[in-house]
Amino acid sequence: MKRTFARREAGSGPHGKTREFKTIVAGLLIAVAVICLDGTGAGERAGLAAYDLCHRMAPGPFPTRRIVIVGIDDDSLAHLGPWPWPRSYHARLIEILTREKAGVIGFDVMMPDASGDAAADNALARAAAASGLVVFPFYAENKVLPRGSHVFYVAGARKPPYPALERASVSGSVVAVPDADGVLRRHVPVVLDGGTPRYSMDVEVVRVFLGLPRSAVSLEDGGLRLGELRVPMDSTGRVLIRYSSGSPVGPKFETLPYYKVISGEFPPGEFAGKIVLVGVTAHGLHDFYFTPLATAGSPVAGVEIHANVVQALLDGLIVREPARWLACALLLAFSVAAALGLARLRPRAACVAAFLAVACIACLSLTLFARASIWANPVPVMVVLAVVLARHIVVSYARTEAERDRTRTTLGRYLSPAVVEEVLKAPGRVALGGRRLDVTVMFADIRGFTSFAEGRDPEHVVEVLNACLSMMVEAVFREGGMLDKFTGDGVMAVFGAPVPREDHALRAARAALAISRTCGWGPTGGGVAAAHDAGGAGVNDVKLSVGVGMASGEALVGNIGTLARMDYTAIGDVVNIAARLEGMAGPGQVLVCGRTYQAIQGLVEARRVGSVEVKGRSLPVEVYELF
Repeated sequence: MKRTFARREAGSGPHGKTREFKTIVAGLLIAVAVICLDGTGAGERAGLAAYDLCHRMAPGPFPTRRIVIVGIDDDSLAHLGPWPWPRSYHARLIEILTREKAGVIGFDVMMPDASGDAAADNALARAAAASGLVVFPFYAENKVLPRGSHVFYVAGARKPPYPALERASVSGSVVAVPDADGVLRRHVPVVLDGGTPRYSMDVEVVRVFLGLPRSAVSLEDGGLRLGELRVPMDSTGRVLIRYSSGSPVGPKFETLPYYKVISGEFPPGEFAGKIVLVGVTAHGLHDFYFTPLATAGSPVAGVEIHANVVQALLDGLIVREPARWLACALLLAFSVAAALGLARLRPRAACVAAFLAVACIACLSLTLFARASIWANPVPVMVVLAVVLARHIVVSYARTEAERDRTRTTLGRYLSPAVVEEVLKAPGRVALGGRRLDVTVMFADIRGFTSFAEGRDPEHVVEVLNACLSMMVEAVFREGGMLDKFTGDGVMAVFGAPVPREDHALRAARAALAISRTCGWGPTGGGVAAAHDAGGAGVNDVKLSVGVGMASGEALVGNIGTLARMDYTAIGDVVNIAARLEGMAGPGQVLVCGRTYQAIQGLVEARRVGSVEVKGRSLPVEVYELF
């Protein structure tokens, strides 16, 4: 009966290859599942939340001084009266801003119909025509139309400025398309009007500011060309904007009240060469939106969103995202690599490695966003890592439990159940790998067994032998010893291994005396052998008994043998001495060496027998007999 406690190298042999293949397949399946989940509402919300957090940690550069907002605020409403105002006010504003040499004037105010005051309407149109720098918005329907590899919004229900104003100014579309959570992260730069591209108000503001002709703006594959600027668009026909302002406590674009501007209450040169955006900032007029920087009850005015978009277009702060196919391919590769990498670590080390990996992924995502305006969504990667780690922990636990069951079954043949559980609870204390331990080795052999077997049925002989050996093993286990091996009609046992014991000599002595007294026929004619040999009475007069030899000392204990066949055993001088004493012991005798006697002196009755020469030793061994 052999014991194999050696652990196989991870990944070696056919079992290791199969395990590695299963790990790769699991990694691929996990990645595919996460990719599918990413397209659901839950996955999208998690990605958007991560984007907003990243955006708040690394907003765009400080709001440029080239943009000034003229706000239709509460103070202006108090000075100029309730909204809507006479359009003559807007005409005066345009005249003032033109005189102040503004670079462009963008009105975030819808004027689709005549006001009923023809003189004011005409005055506004004349002022816009005289300026040549005014951009008004038109409303476009929030509907989409597939075109090539992209989707475009259409202007089917377009509401342009009233005819005179449309002829006198530049008009651009305004389409606000929040994400599923109501946050406005993307800008729609172009809509289709009867198949013809019509560009957004913000694009037109930038074009006029840069002095570009209409032909300088065009659609290109995957994006929009604006002079020397190229604006990448996603597959939904939108661009992801990196906001510079909008946080309740962060920097904001310079803003002047509308009433002060038309009253001339502003510093000289305030608007010279600048982009001037006119729009509502009064909360009662309800032109507010949530953005990545303006959430949790602090929406930002629509005109400030236009300011962010204009700055993003001018400074190239368009956030780029990797192609979907590339993101999926990288996620698949990462999932497999993570599964294989964590599989080589113990669960606790794997948890630490996963935590560090999550930190690195978060830092990398934030760095790409802050320095290159690239949004690499870390959520799918983190989810993959979490699932891979969870799988590894579950598999490791199941594998550990299976290994414990196998070990329990194997050790149960050589150790008592109590010692087996002790080994399993504290594997670091045991000497399965090969250690020098102070132990007591015991050899016990049945005397006269060959003569006893003559004339008896083999089945009967085996029954008696098994009964005697069972009793010996029971005595060894009762004292916490380890059954090393059966030696034909005897046993070799080790006390003090694999779990070290301070009183290993005393335990061995008690086991030896129990074996000597209860095996064979015993001193009074009873005993295990006698009880099982009732059917053999009269065959011969041989009476079985046991001779025991024990020795204490240091031994090398551990797995000894080859990879193909290995024993957990003890070797050393102490084993040779114990075997020699067992050979000297007469029927019913228990002989021990001097080292064993010193350990149990006063605890067990004993007498000195003498000394004996042992092969390989220069000094004789003191021998004592136990009673």
